[in-house]
Amino acid sequence: MIISFIILGFLGINSANGLICYYCTAASAYDSCILDNGVASGCDMTYCTIFRRELIDPPHTLVQFQRTCQETPQYINVEVNDSTHRTFYHACATDLCNTGEGRLQPNSIKPIKVEPGKVLMVPGIGSMASSDFPSYILVPSLLLVNLSAR
Repeated sequence: MIISFIILGFLGINSANGLICYYCTAASAYDSCILDNGVASGCDMTYCTIFRRELIDPPHTLVQFQRTCQETPQYINVEVNDSTHRTFYHACATDLCNTGEGRLQPNSIKPIKVEPGKVLMVPGIGSMASSDFPSYILVPSLLLVNLSAR
């Protein structure tokens, strides 16, 4: 019986498809967070993100920078400007995709198109047709073997 629970525990671990993102914050353009991407770690949310805010005057003066992981980012791959700041929002959905300095350049980021009432296809997440052994077949088999051994 104990062996069945151990095997079920491994099945739960192996079936998880988590995202891996970079995490760090910076307040200087020469910070290691910007130059080296930060620390990679697991994420149980949908997007790896970069938030970058800089002054309009003097141009390109970094105010705030953050790499993280979010379920629902405020914006996806846009630049938002006001009278004093340029703010870049970058969101992506593949492992370790939140790299670079965070400025949006033409063709630098694949846009994620979201349409109300439509299915959102997220690259890199996988599907039900994965190569993992289907646990819905193995679990009942283990239970039957365990019951018949009594």
